[in-house]
Order: sequence, then structure tokens, then C-alpha cells
Amino acid sequence: MNDESQDSWVEVRLTHDETEAAIIQGLLEENGIPCRVDSSRVSQLPVTFGKMGELRLFVPEEDLGRAEALLAESEPDADDTEPEV
Repeated sequence: MNDESQDSWVEVRLTHDETEAAIIQGLLEENGIPCRVDSSRVSQLPVTFGKMGELRLFVPEEDLGRAEALLAESEPDADDTEPEV
């Protein structure tokens, strides 16, 4: 992503998991919110820790509120993660 395109795009999420990034991107795009993923990974290196493993998801600035609300709705509640007894 170059600096010019980042002026109107803002970061909505940071992850280190490619699968999570793909799921988030799909969720946003399915709901009409364009999404770009910027990766700082170096494919030649077998390690992906710290900043070397970051995946940043960007949406247009005007869609940030909708994107954040959609992602908040999709996250499991703390009560939902406890096993039933």
C-alpha cells in the first residue's frame, strides 16, 4: 500500500494470523465494505513474530464506523466462550 492510498484508508484491525485476516476481510467485503490487507511478512524467512508477522486491515475512512460495529458484533462474548456444564 503506498502513502497516497493510505490517506483515505484507515486501519481497522491488526492481526498476526493469515486465516483471521482472510475471515475479517471476507466479512467486511460481504457486507459491502472494501478491505485491503497490508502484510509486513517476509516470505523468505521461516519466522513470523513481532512486527515481521503483522497483517494490517484497512477500510475506507468513511466506512470505519460500520466496519468497527460489524467486527464488534462478530466477536464472541466472554459468556459464549465458556463451556456448558
